[in-house]
Amino acid sequence: VSDENLIYQYFDFGSDRQLVAITDLNQGFCYLYDLNGNLQTTMPLESIGAIQITYQSSLGQYLIRTISGATLTEFQLAD
Repeated sequence: VSDENLIYQYFDFGSDRQLVAITDLNQGFCYLYDLNGNLQTTMPLESIGAIQITYQSSLGQYLIRTISGATLTEFQLAD
């Protein structure tokens, strides 16, 4: 799928820790998938641009940062 209003991002943290983020700039939402196509969050994340993800191996969780309007939000997602 190609659209000028979509941002595609790939995150690789090794092993089975690969994620794909698709941000829809028209709707202001980001959808986060594993490589099997499974949605990783129950609801889309609010985002007006690219997102940032880091992985904390000691806690077994991802830290996901999004920007929506003037708000920076950090989500935690268990591995």
